[in-house]
Amino acid sequence: MTDRTAIDDKRGEKVRGILKECDALLEGHFRYTSGRHGAVYFEKIRIVQRPDLVADLGHLMAELFGDVSSEIDLVCSPALGAIVFGFAAALAMDKPFAFLNRDKTGKMILRSGFRILPGTRVLVVEDVVTTGGSVRETVAALRERG
Repeated sequence: MTDRTAIDDKRGEKVRGILKECDALLEGHFRYTSGRHGAVYFEKIRIVQRPDLVADLGHLMAELFGDVSSEIDLVCSPALGAIVFGFAAALAMDKPFAFLNRDKTGKMILRSGFRILPGTRVLVVEDVVTTGGSVRETVAALRERG
Protein backbone atom coordinates (compact mmCIF):
# COMPACT_ATOMS: atom_id res chain seq x y z
CA MET A 1 0.00 0.00 0.00
CA THR A 2 1.35 3.42 -0.94
CA ASP A 3 1.41 6.33 1.49
CA ARG A 4 -1.31 8.01 -0.60
CA THR A 5 -3.54 4.93 -0.39
CA ALA A 6 -3.07 4.76 3.38
CA ILE A 7 -3.99 8.44 3.69
CA ASP A 8 -7.06 7.97 1.48
CA ASP A 9 -8.12 4.92 3.53
CA LYS A 10 -7.74 6.91 6.75
CA ARG A 11 -9.74 9.80 5.27
CA GLY A 12 -12.42 7.37 4.10
CA GLU A 13 -12.66 5.91 7.59
CA LYS A 14 -13.10 9.42 9.01
CA VAL A 15 -15.93 10.11 6.55
CA ARG A 16 -17.61 6.80 7.35
CA GLY A 17 -17.27 7.64 11.05
CA ILE A 18 -18.98 10.98 10.52
CA LEU A 19 -21.79 9.35 8.56
CA LYS A 20 -22.30 6.74 11.26
CA GLU A 21 -22.11 9.28 14.10
CA CYS A 22 -25.17 11.11 12.81
CA ASP A 23 -26.97 8.01 11.47
CA ALA A 24 -26.65 9.24 7.89
CA LEU A 25 -25.36 5.96 6.44
CA LEU A 26 -28.36 3.72 5.84
CA GLU A 27 -28.21 0.14 4.61
CA GLY A 28 -30.99 -1.83 2.96
CA HIS A 29 -32.60 -1.57 -0.47
CA PHE A 30 -32.98 1.88 -2.00
CA ARG A 31 -34.21 3.31 -5.29
CA TYR A 32 -32.18 6.43 -6.00
CA THR A 33 -33.44 9.55 -7.77
CA SER A 34 -31.57 8.35 -10.84
CA GLY A 35 -33.78 5.25 -10.91
CA ARG A 36 -30.91 2.99 -9.98
CA HIS A 37 -31.06 0.68 -6.99
CA GLY A 38 -28.48 0.21 -4.26
CA ALA A 39 -27.82 -1.25 -0.83
CA VAL A 40 -26.49 1.96 0.77
CA TYR A 41 -28.06 5.39 1.09
CA PHE A 42 -26.53 8.60 2.38
CA GLU A 43 -29.15 10.64 4.26
CA LYS A 44 -27.32 13.95 4.00
CA ILE A 45 -29.94 15.97 5.88
CA ARG A 46 -28.80 14.23 9.07
CA ILE A 47 -25.32 15.66 8.61
CA VAL A 48 -26.59 19.15 7.73
CA GLN A 49 -28.19 19.26 11.17
CA ARG A 50 -24.69 19.00 12.63
CA PRO A 51 -22.63 22.01 11.48
CA ASP A 52 -19.60 20.64 13.35
CA LEU A 53 -19.66 17.49 11.20
CA VAL A 54 -20.22 19.50 8.01
CA ALA A 55 -17.15 21.54 8.97
CA ASP A 56 -15.20 18.32 9.53
CA LEU A 57 -16.16 17.13 6.05
CA GLY A 58 -15.08 20.49 4.62
CA HIS A 59 -11.68 20.11 6.26
CA LEU A 60 -11.34 16.57 4.91
CA MET A 61 -12.12 17.89 1.43
CA ALA A 62 -9.52 20.62 1.87
CA GLU A 63 -6.97 17.96 2.88
CA LEU A 64 -7.89 15.87 -0.15
CA PHE A 65 -7.18 18.76 -2.52
CA GLY A 66 -4.37 20.32 -0.50
CA ASP A 67 -1.72 19.45 -3.11
CA VAL A 68 -3.58 21.35 -5.83
CA SER A 69 -5.31 23.99 -3.69
CA SER A 70 -3.22 26.77 -5.21
CA GLU A 71 -4.63 25.81 -8.62
CA ILE A 72 -8.24 26.26 -7.47
CA ASP A 73 -9.80 29.72 -7.74
CA LEU A 74 -13.37 28.90 -6.74
CA VAL A 75 -15.45 26.09 -5.24
CA CYS A 76 -18.84 25.54 -6.85
CA SER A 77 -21.74 23.15 -6.21
CA PRO A 78 -25.01 22.28 -7.88
CA ALA A 79 -28.11 23.16 -5.85
CA LEU A 80 -29.65 22.15 -3.62
CA GLY A 81 -28.19 19.36 -1.52
CA ALA A 82 -24.53 20.02 -2.25
CA ILE A 83 -24.53 23.72 -1.34
CA VAL A 84 -23.72 23.24 2.34
CA PHE A 85 -20.93 20.75 1.57
CA GLY A 86 -19.41 22.92 -1.16
CA PHE A 87 -19.56 25.93 1.13
CA ALA A 88 -17.83 23.98 3.92
CA ALA A 89 -15.08 22.92 1.52
CA ALA A 90 -14.65 26.49 0.25
CA LEU A 91 -14.45 27.79 3.81
CA ALA A 92 -11.84 25.20 4.79
CA MET A 93 -9.84 25.93 1.63
CA ASP A 94 -10.18 29.72 2.04
CA LYS A 95 -11.71 29.99 -1.44
CA PRO A 96 -14.75 31.86 -2.76
CA PHE A 97 -17.93 29.87 -3.30
CA ALA A 98 -20.77 29.87 -5.85
CA PHE A 99 -23.55 27.51 -6.79
CA LEU A 100 -25.69 26.60 -9.73
CA ASN A 101 -29.39 25.84 -9.88
CA ARG A 102 -31.90 24.86 -12.53
CA ASP A 103 -33.73 27.51 -14.52
CA LYS A 104 -37.43 27.26 -15.47
CA THR A 105 -36.58 24.89 -18.33
CA GLY A 106 -34.56 22.59 -16.07
CA LYS A 107 -31.17 23.68 -17.40
CA MET A 108 -28.34 24.05 -14.88
CA ILE A 109 -27.22 27.70 -14.69
CA LEU A 110 -25.07 29.83 -12.43
CA ARG A 111 -27.24 31.25 -9.66
CA SER A 112 -28.21 34.86 -10.25
CA GLY A 113 -25.84 37.25 -8.52
CA PHE A 114 -22.70 35.13 -8.84
CA ARG A 115 -19.99 36.07 -11.30
CA ILE A 116 -17.36 33.70 -12.63
CA LEU A 117 -14.81 35.18 -14.98
CA PRO A 118 -13.51 33.20 -17.97
CA GLY A 119 -10.43 31.21 -17.05
CA THR A 120 -11.49 30.68 -13.43
CA ARG A 121 -10.33 27.28 -12.17
CA VAL A 122 -13.25 25.66 -10.38
CA LEU A 123 -13.50 22.71 -8.01
CA VAL A 124 -16.99 21.19 -8.26
CA VAL A 125 -18.23 19.67 -4.99
CA GLU A 126 -21.27 17.38 -5.13
CA ASP A 127 -22.96 15.67 -2.19
CA VAL A 128 -23.90 12.31 -3.72
CA VAL A 129 -22.97 10.87 -7.11
CA THR A 130 -24.78 7.92 -8.63
CA THR A 131 -24.83 8.52 -12.39
CA GLY A 132 -22.79 11.74 -12.40
CA GLY A 133 -25.52 13.59 -14.32
CA SER A 134 -25.63 16.68 -12.10
CA VAL A 135 -21.84 16.91 -12.08
CA ARG A 136 -21.71 16.70 -15.88
CA GLU A 137 -24.42 19.37 -16.17
CA THR A 138 -22.60 21.60 -13.69
CA VAL A 139 -19.29 21.27 -15.53
CA ALA A 140 -21.01 21.91 -18.88
CA ALA A 141 -22.67 25.07 -17.53
CA LEU A 142 -19.35 26.30 -16.15
CA ARG A 143 -17.52 25.53 -19.42
CA GLU A 144 -20.14 27.56 -21.31
CA ARG A 145 -19.00 30.52 -19.22
CA GLY A 146 -15.37 29.87 -20.15
